[in-house]
Amino acid sequence: VHFDQPNLNGEVVNERSFKQCLKKYEKIGQYPLLNFNHDSTKPVGAIKSMTTDKEGLFIEAEINEELAREYGIKDLIEDGTIEAFSTEGYYDFDTTKFNEDGTYTANDFHITAVAIVPNPADPQAKFTHNSRKMAFFGMEVEPKHEGKEDNNKTTNQLICLI
Repeated sequence: VHFDQPNLNGEVVNERSFKQCLKKYEKIGQYPLLNFNHDSTKPVGAIKSMTTDKEGLFIEAEINEELAREYGIKDLIEDGTIEAFSTEGYYDFDTTKFNEDGTYTANDFHITAVAIVPNPADPQAKFTHNSRKMAFFGMEVEPKHEGKEDNNKTTNQLICLI
């Protein structure tokens, strides 16, 4: 979810959108699961951190290689067939602004899960695969604060700027 840009569903998320959600997760010390294709019965990993910067939301998650294999997506991830991700959740209707162009600005978006998907609402929500381990690094926009050396990590992580 790029800040201030509508996705294919007409949803616009601004920098304020995730603040309450992130505070809640920081307070309880636990984040939602990472699943496959928005199917809560197919968890594939765990989110380890969620932060924002001026570009968007940054998520770090660990992928369970055995579950990815069990759900038949390990090979699809490794060969680049599946290379996208998506957030899911709900927005606070009372703070949402409905725009004249048919889009809406979700000022308070509450993330309930993140999914590895074949077709995200934001087509630029991509991750890349590190073949040395079941490791993933992804972002929707090129962050100015990361260099290529960060993409050579060998941990089981999905890092997403969404």
